Amino acid sequence: SAAHAVSPPRAAPAELARALAGELPADLSGAGGWNDLEPACFQIFPQLGRVYTRLTVSGAGWVRLSGSGGTIAAKFPDERLAMEAGERLPEGFRWLTTRTVGRAEWRQSAGW
Repeated sequence: SAAHAVSPPRAAPAELARALAGELPADLSGAGGWNDLEPACFQIFPQLGRVYTRLTVSGAGWVRLSGSGGTIAAKFPDERLAMEAGERLPEGFRWLTTRTVGRAEWRQSAGW
């Protein structure tokens, strides 16, 4: 059996490029890309595959392994679901919540 049950679709490069250029709506939730190291990492470290799957079935709309496994990021539709998912992770995993900020807020926080 696979270490994780979800194989996210790859983003169509042309569609992603058009969205980034502002020609399409900015909802890129389905264009999260793919990390080619995920299958190998989950084979070597099956516990990471289990965490990936747990986040996916906990309501995350998007889950990705960062690089070669130092971080697993997940995007949840609301903070409550994110917090509940974090509480269900195995002991030894650190859970941090963040939020996306718009360009204007980012510029203001940077003092621009």
